[in-house]
Amino acid sequence: MTNPYAPPETDLIPIGDIKLYSSGQVAWSTFLGSPFAGCLLLATNFRRFGKSKASNVTLVAGFIGTALLLVLSYFLPDNIPTSALSGGSIFGMYQVAKALQGKIYEERIALGGVKASAWAATGIGLLCMICLLGIIFGIAFVVPEDWFDSEF
Repeated sequence: MTNPYAPPETDLIPIGDIKLYSSGQVAWSTFLGSPFAGCLLLATNFRRFGKSKASNVTLVAGFIGTALLLVLSYFLPDNIPTSALSGGSIFGMYQVAKALQGKIYEERIALGGVKASAWAATGIGLLCMICLLGIIFGIAFVVPEDWFDSEF
């Protein structure tokens, strides 16, 4: 005879089949691609949690953040190193990922969840970098040459 008061023996939430990206992988992808690449990983995690609205907001924020970073780096004076912007965006994306998804990521991994592939994070970062460079070079070919010579 079985105990009717015993808890069920199955998991209520399937843990093992959901692969999640860590905060470090988000930072790595941001380093390789842009803040959009890091936000793409965050959005993937949100989708895997079933939060499609948060995923869409994350993608829009990544696009806007990358655009602002590019504009800011263009207008930044020459005596300020652009590596400060890059380092700041990488550190910022790491902290955002940790704040938004760090706790649930750690809980899932502790319960036997699977960490997503670092190669996938690398590929996403590199793909975003290639797309971003294509957009930048495309704009550079379309914009007249004298536009870059003007002083602001």
